[in-house]
Amino acid sequence: MMNPVSPTIYKKINEVLLSSFQVEDELFSVFGKRKLKSLNSGSDLYNLPKDYIQFTKELNSFFKKNLKDAGIDTFANSCQDFKSILDLLGDFPNATVIEQSRERFYSQEEDSSKIKFFKFWKRFFLKIGWATSRIGNIFRKEKRKLKFWKQIVPEKSLAEYVFLNRFIEELFPVYQQLLKNKEDRIRLFYEIDWHLERKIFNSDESVSSHALLDELKDNIQQDKNELDLFFNSIYTKLNEEFKSLGAKTGTVEFSVKNLNRKRLVRSLKKLLYGFDKIRVDLQINQFALADYWRLKLNNRNLIFELLSKFHTQGNEVDKQLNQVLKPVFIEFKKSLTKIVDQLSSVKNTSTTDILSMKIQVEDKVSESLQLIYRSRIAYQLEKTLTDFEKDILSSPSVFVFAPNVFHGKQVLKKQLKLVRSGEILQGAILGIVKKGYAEYQKKIGLKVQKLNDNLTEIQHLVEYSVEYYQEQSDKESGLKELIDGISRSVRKAEENLGYLSDLEELALQAANSTCSGFIETSLQFFEPDRLFKTEKENRRRAYFARKKEFISSRLLQVIQLLKLSTRWLKRFYAESNDRYFNLRNLLGISTEKEPISSELSNYLSETKEAIKRLPVLYQKLFEASSLTDERFYIPRKPEMSKLVKSYESWKKGNFAPTCLVGEQGSGATTLFNFFTNEVQDETEVDHFIISKKITTEVEFVNYFKQVFPGVSFESLEELIFKVNGLQNPRIIILENIHNLYIRRNGAMGNPLLLFKLMSSTNKNVFWLCSCFVYGWKLLDYTLSISGYFAHVVDFEMMSQEMVRKAIMLRHRVSGFDLKFIESEHFSPKRGYQKLSEEEKQTYLSDLFFQELWEHAQSNMTMAFIYWLRAIIKVESDTLYLQQKQLSYSFLNSLKESELTTLHAVLIHGGLTIEELAAVLRIDYQESARRLMVLDDDGLLDYSGEKQVINPLLYRTLVGQLKSLNFIY
Repeated sequence: MMNPVSPTIYKKINEVLLSSFQVEDELFSVFGKRKLKSLNSGSDLYNLPKDYIQFTKELNSFFKKNLKDAGIDTFANSCQDFKSILDLLGDFPNATVIEQSRERFYSQEEDSSKIKFFKFWKRFFLKIGWATSRIGNIFRKEKRKLKFWKQIVPEKSLAEYVFLNRFIEELFPVYQQLLKNKEDRIRLFYEIDWHLERKIFNSDESVSSHALLDELKDNIQQDKNELDLFFNSIYTKLNEEFKSLGAKTGTVEFSVKNLNRKRLVRSLKKLLYGFDKIRVDLQINQFALADYWRLKLNNRNLIFELLSKFHTQGNEVDKQLNQVLKPVFIEFKKSLTKIVDQLSSVKNTSTTDILSMKIQVEDKVSESLQLIYRSRIAYQLEKTLTDFEKDILSSPSVFVFAPNVFHGKQVLKKQLKLVRSGEILQGAILGIVKKGYAEYQKKIGLKVQKLNDNLTEIQHLVEYSVEYYQEQSDKESGLKELIDGISRSVRKAEENLGYLSDLEELALQAANSTCSGFIETSLQFFEPDRLFKTEKENRRRAYFARKKEFISSRLLQVIQLLKLSTRWLKRFYAESNDRYFNLRNLLGISTEKEPISSELSNYLSETKEAIKRLPVLYQKLFEASSLTDERFYIPRKPEMSKLVKSYESWKKGNFAPTCLVGEQGSGATTLFNFFTNEVQDETEVDHFIISKKITTEVEFVNYFKQVFPGVSFESLEELIFKVNGLQNPRIIILENIHNLYIRRNGAMGNPLLLFKLMSSTNKNVFWLCSCFVYGWKLLDYTLSISGYFAHVVDFEMMSQEMVRKAIMLRHRVSGFDLKFIESEHFSPKRGYQKLSEEEKQTYLSDLFFQELWEHAQSNMTMAFIYWLRAIIKVESDTLYLQQKQLSYSFLNSLKESELTTLHAVLIHGGLTIEELAAVLRIDYQESARRLMVLDDDGLLDYSGEKQVINPLLYRTLVGQLKSLNFIY
């Protein structure tokens, strides 16, 4: 038998296995070289420990270097270098013949019963042979020695069996335990990182990473020691086994069939397959764990990126607010205070000085508005989150994950699932974060809007106060209003400083809430037990979001339809109810008479007195006068476009007389003023308002002498002839053409004269008229007036938002604050008491403007009066408003004479005593009595010499007259 193999036969295998610790040593160095045990959770999210950020970067680099996505190649090194051992066994002879030893024939203690049985018979036949030899030796000259049988030892095959196959068998449990320990250590490394993450972001000090690292270090060293011990002992053990089997090979104890070449190759393949299987199993487990770990590190990097972006944005916002805006706003407040002190202390301040102060305020406001626009605070906050969303999209977004790996179970390759972290971050996590962020963004936007509004209000308040001062003949009272106005501007400037502080706080809260929300949510959503549930929920969320959007759009349509139906049903019920009671009254069935209450009568009749008690400047802001500048103008785009269209048609030579039809106070004069501004550069415009009744042809001709002052005429035909001879075309605006008639025999001819004049002079004059809606309906019914105009422009219904804007534009100029008070019979919605004071004010404000709009609709004069009448007191520069719940059921009990009087006043746009007497064919005293009674009850109100419908009662009275078929 040959000498045993060299002790270095397993050196390469040992080196390969020891090199497998290199990855763990590298990972240990990443954890060990940073002072992780001294890391503390920072109270400031934006100042995380630098060692922790660097540690995360090094972990990312480690995985990038050692983890390959494609081939499930991880930290478990291949040990398929076993076949190289065969090269070292090439010197063994193929077969060796040796004599069997005595032990091969005699039973040994370690022999099994079977071997003992075979040895008995083997010894039996051996001794028979020996007996035969002894008998033969009697007759031989040369005596034969008694020998044991020989055996053929396939020494090369035996060496392969012992030093390769048996070595692999002995190595297998060691290698298996080594890989299991390796997996446990990788898991422990992950747990240390997990605990560090919780320590940094959640202030969790429950586990000492230092103790775990020490445990890891000891564990790695223990495995190395056990590996060295194995290789130091395995060489001696296998050499002894080689010698032992060499003596037994070819005997009953160890058949040479065991060393058959095919059997050896088959056995080797089986052993190597077992090695590969446990290696691949470990690789799959390690890959699932490591790729999940890589996903967590990617999310952590995104957290660092988010914190960095918000930290940068926070510094920029702080700079804009504290270094740019605040100094300017503080200086602005000082300037306003200085102006107030100067006006209060210096008597007889010159108009030039006051105008200079006004210009100074305008410059300051302009500068402040520009600075707010350039700061773009809301945009900066929005851009930060938008940029971060782009970072999510550009970061690695597909990872592999298997839940079983965290439950200590073996993971199959088919159980590896793809996790699209980008979709989870965008959908589930960022969606939740953005929802909370949107609330802060809304608040910030409102604060910025309040800053802008306050600055604009200050400018308008100062401008309006100065204008009011200039218009007053009594300069002392004008100066008092001027000082009061600018004092309110100082208070507004102080509010702006508060808004800047609020903005700073909101920006910080938005950043902190967004960052902490993203950190908390992402850490929760990517925990192993929730990850797949999160992805599934994300897909379901996207599905239900689409369904919700579809259902919401349909539901919104149904709600709008229900609102319209409810409004129609309420109106139908009210009209039916009114018709029912009115019919009972007319038929004499009803014996119950409900006179107007004293409370309501006083409320209606004292409207003017109540308004006069308001600040003078505030009264002036809401005067029912036409506008010529755009400060308070709410564009009526549909009506304006129709006027321009008819004007363009007239310029082309078409017949184009146009009439604008609307309620009294709808804003016809203002619309004509702005139309004039658009066209006066190319065509001369003359604007006239018929303020008194013109009922005879003589009065008609005399009035048009004012319209055409440069034309001499005595009759309508002469006027038509001379107008057609004029060189320059012109536009004539003629308002209130309903004043050209009164409803009586012989007083309806003037509208026909106007129609004749318009149709005969259309070539040289673009006629633009206006008429109150109920006077128009009467004229159209009696004279078919709409047939004489090429274009009839009806005022469209103003939206509630437009009416609200028109009121608030004027109010903001006053500098007063608003506070809405609950009405006497207020029935709030559910949860009203839980609202904040600001939310309650918003709710009450919406209710107030809803009722105001239903009352005024497109009639701005009525809207202004309703607004002013709702003010119950003025205290400390604050206006207190309260809805007045009034009952108008007395209208059902009005007498026929009262109804006909009200109807006559309505369709004529107001009547004097004489005009009412002529319309109703009653004497002067009866006419005066009727108007006096209705005026005392507050149903009528004086407008110059005429009596008109009280604006507070207008809408209700119109509904009542419609229900009685007085009007349509």
